[in-house]
Amino acid sequence: MPRVIRGVAAGSEEELDELTNLVWHQGMSTDATTAAIPFLVETLDSPRVDRVAVLGLLARIAVGSYHSPFQPEGDQQHAVVCAGRPVFLRLLQEDPGPEVRRAAAQTIGLLFADDPDAAGTTARLRRAAKSDPSDEVRADAVIALGDLGVPVDGFLADPADLVRLAAALVLVSTRADDAVVAVIEGTRPEAIPWVKSRPGVGRLPFLWLLGCVEPHWDVQVRLVTSWLGHPDFRVRASAAHAAIAPMSAWRPAPAKLAPALAAALSDSSEIVRFAAACSLAAAGVGPISSAADELWATVLGGGGAATWALIALARIRDPRADTYLAERLSGPGEADLGDLKHAVDALGSWAIACAAVIGGTIERTDDQHERIIMLGAAGRMKSPDLLPMLRREIVRQTRFAVRPVGKLGPAAAPALAELTALRDTARDEVDRLNAAWAIWRITGDTQQLIEVARVDLENARALDALADVETAAADLAPSLVPLFDGSRYESLPVPERNGIARNAAIAYWYLTGNAEPVVPFLASQLERGQGDLAVARCLAEIGPAAAAVLPQLRRIVADEERTFRAMDDETAVFHDDLFVHTCREAVARISG
Repeated sequence: MPRVIRGVAAGSEEELDELTNLVWHQGMSTDATTAAIPFLVETLDSPRVDRVAVLGLLARIAVGSYHSPFQPEGDQQHAVVCAGRPVFLRLLQEDPGPEVRRAAAQTIGLLFADDPDAAGTTARLRRAAKSDPSDEVRADAVIALGDLGVPVDGFLADPADLVRLAAALVLVSTRADDAVVAVIEGTRPEAIPWVKSRPGVGRLPFLWLLGCVEPHWDVQVRLVTSWLGHPDFRVRASAAHAAIAPMSAWRPAPAKLAPALAAALSDSSEIVRFAAACSLAAAGVGPISSAADELWATVLGGGGAATWALIALARIRDPRADTYLAERLSGPGEADLGDLKHAVDALGSWAIACAAVIGGTIERTDDQHERIIMLGAAGRMKSPDLLPMLRREIVRQTRFAVRPVGKLGPAAAPALAELTALRDTARDEVDRLNAAWAIWRITGDTQQLIEVARVDLENARALDALADVETAAADLAPSLVPLFDGSRYESLPVPERNGIARNAAIAYWYLTGNAEPVVPFLASQLERGQGDLAVARCLAEIGPAAAAVLPQLRRIVADEERTFRAMDDETAVFHDDLFVHTCREAVARISG
C-alpha cells in the first residue's frame, strides 16, 4: 500500500488504478480502505497527483458505504473522509484548475448535508457560486448548495446559462413552476459537456436532467416534447433517447409523446430518426399503433432506424412486419439476426409468413443465443410444419426445443419416442420435466407428468406443471402450503424465492379450487409491488372469492405510475400495460 500511495502522489495512472482496486472493488470497500483514506487525502497536496480522480474516489467510498447494511465499517469510512473537509474547501477556493474546483464542489455537496455550516462550508460554497471565474464551477457549487439544503432561488436569475440551469435543477423537485421548468426546457447544446461530466451521468445527459425532475412526470413529458423541436439535432437526438424515462415510469406518457416521436421519424438527422424509432419500439401497443404508417415508411427508408421501426411493428403484430421479416430471414447464407432478434422475439402464431421460413433460418444459425430466440418464436407459432426441425433440435438445444414440441399438441405424436427417452433418462431435472410436460400435451397422460413434478416441488416449473393438470394432482396440494413461505429459501435470490412461493400458491388454487389460503398470499404479493401477470390471472380465475383484493386491484388500475419500471428493458412498458389490462379484467370478473 505505501508504494501505491507514493505512486498516486507522483501522478501515476497505473498506481491510481491499482489503488482504486485495492480500496474500492466492484462498488464495495475492502479491508484496506479505512487505513488508506487519510493518506489519500494527504495526496491532494501533491502537485502531481490527479486531484479530480482522488476526490472522486474519496466521494465514492464515503457515499457508497455510508449507512450500508452490507458494509458495517461504512459509517467510520464516511467520517474519515469527511475529516478532509478543510482540504476540500481549500481546493474549492484556491486550486488553479477549474476541473479540480468542480470536483471539490461536487465532493462537498455529496458529503456534508448532515453538517453544512461547519468550517464555513456554506459560506465558501456561496462565494464559489457567485464569484468563481468558471461558470462550470459556479454551476457545480450551486448544485452543492442544493445538496446541503441551502436555498438557491436567487441563482435562477443569474446571467450565466449554466448557473441558471443548475439552480433550476435544484429547485424543480420542490417547485416545478413555469419559471423553473422554462430554464431546463431551454437547455442549450453548450450545456451538454457540463452535464455529462457530472458524477454518475455518463453518455445520456438528458436522462440525468429528466431524473432531476422526478416525480413530476408531466414536466418530463413537456421537456422531452420541447427538446424534440429544438433547432440543434444533438438536443433532438438526446430528447428522443430520453423519452424512455417518462414512458417507463408514467402510464400516460407514451400516448402524450407518440405524436412528437412519430414526427421525429422524418427528421433530417439519421441520429434523431434512429433514437425516435428506438423509443417508439419501447412505447407500448397504443403509441406504436398510432404511428404504424410512419414506422412502415421508416422501414422502407432503410438505415439503422429501419430496424427498430420493424421491431416496433412486430410488437404490434403488424402483417407488414411479418412479410418483410420473412424476406430477411430467408436470405442466403448463415443467418445473422443482430438487432432483429428483438423483432423475432415478438413473433407468434400471427406471423404466418415467418412461420414458413423460420425452420430453415434456425438450421442456418450457429449463434446459440439467436437459435434460442428463434426456437421460442417457433414454439409460439405452433405450426406442425416445424416439427421435423424441432425434433432435430431436441438433440442440439434440449432445454429450448422440447416445450415448443409440446405446444404442438397431438400433432407432435411422431416425437413421442425421443420425448419418452428424454423423460426416462435425462440427468437434468428440468429436461425430464419438460419432456413429461410435452408428452402430457401430446397424449393427455397426466400421471407421468405428476410423478416427475413430485420429485422436486420446490422448482417453479414443476409447480407450473401441476397447475396445468389442475385437480388431477390434488393429492399433492397439502405439500404445497408450506411452500407459500418464501423465507424458508434464504439461500436463493429474492426473485427466485418469491417465484417459488407465488407458483406454489397459484398451483394450490388450480389443484383444489380453494381460495381461502391463496387470496391473502396473492394480496401480499400485490401489496409489496411484486404482483405479476400470473398473480393477476389467478385472481381473475378465482373470481368473486377474491373480493378482498378488489381495493388493491382498483388502485393498480387507477395508478398513473407504473408497477414495473425498467428503462434498460425495452419491453417493460408492454409488460406493465398487459399487467394493468389483466388487473382490469380481474376486477370485472371478481365484481361479477
